[in-house]
Amino acid sequence: MASSLVARPHLAPCPVRASSVAAPPLARFATVGVGGRGLAAAVRCQAQAEDMDGHYIRRCVELARKAEGHTSPNPMVGCVIVRDGRVVGEGFHPKAGQPHAEVFALRDAGDLAENATAYVSLEPCNHYGRTPPCTEALINAKVKEVVVGMTDPNPIVASKGIEKLRGAGIDVRVGVEEALCRKLNEAYIHRMLTGKAFATLRATLSMNGIVTNQIGKGADQSGGYYSRLVKEYDGVIISSNLARMSTLPVSHEAGANQPLYIIIAQGEGSLLQIPFLSEENASKAIVFADSPVTVEPAGVEVAVLREMDLESILQLLAQKGLCSVLVDFREAGEGFVSLLNNFHEEKLVQKVVVELLPVWLVSEGLSNLAFGGSQSFLLKNMEHRECSDNRNMEAHVLGVTAVADSVLQNHRLHTARVKLSPVPTLLTAMASESESGNGEAAPHPHHPHGTDPLNHIAVDYTPENCRHVPHAGEIHVTFDDRGGARWRSRRRFLPGSAVAGTIRAPSGDTSGLNYNLYLSSLECSPDQDEIDFEFLGHNKRAVQTNYHVGGEGGREQIHELPFDSSDDFHHYAIAWGAEAIEWRVDGELIRREERRNGEPWPTKPMFLYASLWDASYIDEGRWTGKYHGRDAPYVCSYRDIRVPMALSVEEDEVEECQAANAAGDAPDGAEESQDAHAGDAPADADAETAAAAVEQEDAEASKE
Repeated sequence: MASSLVARPHLAPCPVRASSVAAPPLARFATVGVGGRGLAAAVRCQAQAEDMDGHYIRRCVELARKAEGHTSPNPMVGCVIVRDGRVVGEGFHPKAGQPHAEVFALRDAGDLAENATAYVSLEPCNHYGRTPPCTEALINAKVKEVVVGMTDPNPIVASKGIEKLRGAGIDVRVGVEEALCRKLNEAYIHRMLTGKAFATLRATLSMNGIVTNQIGKGADQSGGYYSRLVKEYDGVIISSNLARMSTLPVSHEAGANQPLYIIIAQGEGSLLQIPFLSEENASKAIVFADSPVTVEPAGVEVAVLREMDLESILQLLAQKGLCSVLVDFREAGEGFVSLLNNFHEEKLVQKVVVELLPVWLVSEGLSNLAFGGSQSFLLKNMEHRECSDNRNMEAHVLGVTAVADSVLQNHRLHTARVKLSPVPTLLTAMASESESGNGEAAPHPHHPHGTDPLNHIAVDYTPENCRHVPHAGEIHVTFDDRGGARWRSRRRFLPGSAVAGTIRAPSGDTSGLNYNLYLSSLECSPDQDEIDFEFLGHNKRAVQTNYHVGGEGGREQIHELPFDSSDDFHHYAIAWGAEAIEWRVDGELIRREERRNGEPWPTKPMFLYASLWDASYIDEGRWTGKYHGRDAPYVCSYRDIRVPMALSVEEDEVEECQAANAAGDAPDGAEESQDAHAGDAPADADAETAAAAVEQEDAEASKE
């Protein structure tokens, strides 16, 4: 047998070992003979056998909770391997970036995993992220069946893991102890479905219902309810009053991962001092302010919002990878209360925790929790427990399984309110054809929020080599003896934008060719800003990312892909904000660049471009290889291209571009400029004529 969980010091010791664990007690009656008492025992055994799946899934949940507070943005997952009625392996996912639960359990089981049953609280993944797919590990271990607590709401996974296992001949059962598994990861599920962090409101009341800034005796010590509560959450939202006056919320539980401190600063003036935050821990705090503010200690991130609202804050926190936040109501002033005025109608708070102290208080300042909405509403799943002399109650405001309504509208509001958004959200909402009320196919699950289909394009050169089929959402660019082609959006986009689409690279040996998807302020300009994905024809299992500022590039990185880019359509997305840029492939973040003080940054409005061209002349063919054309014609296909629904400006630079071309301002053979090869991108290309040709073709295509 492989090394046990006990032998792995980074995992909590598992008290239940394979050598000593049998099936639940009633299963021992399986061999009792028929008739009389034996028959009754056999019936009991059958009932117990039917509950075996539940028994082991509950153990999976128990294992998963060992990593509580450590896994975000990943879910908590536990796995148990059972063979011949005995547990032969156990494991759980300890931390993002480390192996998943199935891998640890299979290692623990060793060769005994063959023909065994794997129980896992959440659907095994089927994609390459920071770790390989768990489906492959289960298939390679030759397990005979897999029992899954619940499917994964992450669109990257979403039943794909189950389908892969069944396709390999493994029996899969789904939905065992599903309610328990959903509760385990309610914050993760909420973030996946809504693009916002799961929020819990916490307050302390006296016996006569007065809000107090106290917490119960011993509550913040190890084993106390508040210490345990803080351990569960990725972040704690507090008022600037509390940050100035008190020690910051801390969990004293063994092995606790301390939360991110999220400080709400309204009307602070120019300086906010946080005396109980050390400079070495400054990165563990972020201040949301309604005006520019200097924070001491130095190093604390500051996000300035034009209008302070909880929705924008929860969206930004989700983008940072936080699944859950605790909203601590202590020292809450009027500004802090205003964040919560309509949390029920806006579906912003999912849970409420109230601590009741055995005291009778005289009201001073804010006396009750009379906010949350314009109408009364019911709470559900009420639980209560006593802790010392105090009583703690918690209940849910909303279910966490429903897809949030008006996700795109929320993004419109968000982008209008945030003054300097670090990066537009690339989180996705679950969707299916049955959920799209207009009968159209649902959008790709990796599309960024706040984007619409690109319906109109202009073609800068060789329009006969660019076929746009609007009703199918496809654009096909050909490279042949006439050269290639380049298309672009008819609008420019501002920082705070995200673009995306699926691309299938040309088949055959594409050495020498460059095919791409990129944002550029003006392709013909020598001082262009640009952010790009570029495929280098001699290696279809890699993609290059880069960004240019004022015509200067040199920031390229090459990323290996777990697939051949020509084997199918794959999803590529760029999110471009005032403070950060992200590149994603099939939903996975492959690169993030954050702006540093004084660093040049792409800020010009940009068109979305794509092209297919011969880049053999660059660096004597070392960049993309040498073009030979033996498999011509080559076709690069783009499908379901998405552009921002807002944050754009009308096209008004066609004449400017043509004038620049006529004046000879376009760079000659500049390596940093897309399509600079004179034989491929003629300087006198008439974008308007090309656009007219495409529009005529579109009209014809729509009649087909």
